[in-house]
Amino acid sequence: MFLKILEELGFKAAKVRYGYDTEYVRHIYGLDKTTGKLLHIHLFTNVITGESFVKSHALPLGTMFLENYYRYEQLPVITKEAELVLFILRTYIKYGSLPDILRLFNISEVYQELEWLLEDNSIVKALQLLNKHCPEVNDNLFLKCIAAIRQKHSLLKRIVLAQKIRRKLKKYSKYRFYKKILAYAVVITSKIKCIISGNGKNKMLASGGLVIAIVGADATGKSTLVKEATNWLGNVFAVKKVHLGKPPATFFTILIKIALPLFRKVLPQIRLSKMQSLKEIPSDNKNNVKTNGLSFFYAVRAVALAWDRFKLIKKVMNYKKKGNIIICDRYPSNKTGAMDSPRLLETKANPKGIKNKIFNSMVLQEKKLYSKMPPADIVIKLKVSLSTARQRNSQREDRDEDDFIKSRHQKSHNWDRDDVPKIIEIDTDQTLPETILALKNNIWESI
Repeated sequence: MFLKILEELGFKAAKVRYGYDTEYVRHIYGLDKTTGKLLHIHLFTNVITGESFVKSHALPLGTMFLENYYRYEQLPVITKEAELVLFILRTYIKYGSLPDILRLFNISEVYQELEWLLEDNSIVKALQLLNKHCPEVNDNLFLKCIAAIRQKHSLLKRIVLAQKIRRKLKKYSKYRFYKKILAYAVVITSKIKCIISGNGKNKMLASGGLVIAIVGADATGKSTLVKEATNWLGNVFAVKKVHLGKPPATFFTILIKIALPLFRKVLPQIRLSKMQSLKEIPSDNKNNVKTNGLSFFYAVRAVALAWDRFKLIKKVMNYKKKGNIIICDRYPSNKTGAMDSPRLLETKANPKGIKNKIFNSMVLQEKKLYSKMPPADIVIKLKVSLSTARQRNSQREDRDEDDFIKSRHQKSHNWDRDDVPKIIEIDTDQTLPETILALKNNIWESI
């Protein structure tokens, strides 16, 4: 019932990418729609505690917690006496583990938490709960454990007490020696895999990886929103960011990439985004323009760009299979002439000429590459008024010409893909905080 309520409230289950999910423990995330912050419910269906990295003990304290709580407004809160029992047992299990000893070497934090739990003179009631729910640990040992922290005894004394506590709780331990070694090996291996993958986060959505594309014309705030989405989701999940408008060169296109700046200096009109051939293609698809050196180079560059995008999207889909959320700055559509999409049309002029045959073969190759690019799972299509786009462009250090902004504005409206499961339009004429909040709400609802 609880999980069903969470689902109805828009919460999403998460799991680890590498290693094993802890038994009886679930991670569930929701969105505060008013602030855009992600909420984390760390759900335990049993009292699993002990060593930090492997949750080594399943203690018999579930009934104690269900019977000992009070209400803070509508929220049930465990009493300090019940918390004190768990705190001492958990802390001394940790003092018996080398990785946790390194973390607990400074006693100040442990001391402060214990003093807070003891503010209400909760020791007597805590001992009663201990005797009822975990009689394996006697009063004398429990009190010695408290004194060792309050009086800041040496680490060695705390370790000796820890060994006594662990022997008393041996039947509640989840691991024998060799299984614990294996569990730690899995933890270490998982961390190494995260580092190798280039992402320190090991959580993914239980539903699997996801590709989110943010598309739109220049001056719609696209780069800002890509950064916001990456940081927001990347605080919790394994997230990668890629730029499909400017994909990195591959082995077959590196020479073209190197030569391009030189050609732009000699022939500045070859910039893809400023070529007249990028205008919206008429629906009758008639193109009687003769090929020349400029159009031929343009075709080579367009095919190279299509190849680079194709290879990058293959990587994106591999990231997705591994549970990553990929935030894409731009994404190709299947509409010729739209932003970040196919550029070329077959020429009808002298189709038997060798130049035109070569040109048309490149047209077909470009279309073939784009047709092989799978769609994103969610596309956020940004829109903004032309006047706002021009105003934002005027405030940039590297400003574009108004005609270029107008052309890009028109092409962004032409972006479309029939095979995208979810396309969401967001108006970025509103303030940046409002736009960011709308972005987060729409993404989370669509996951």
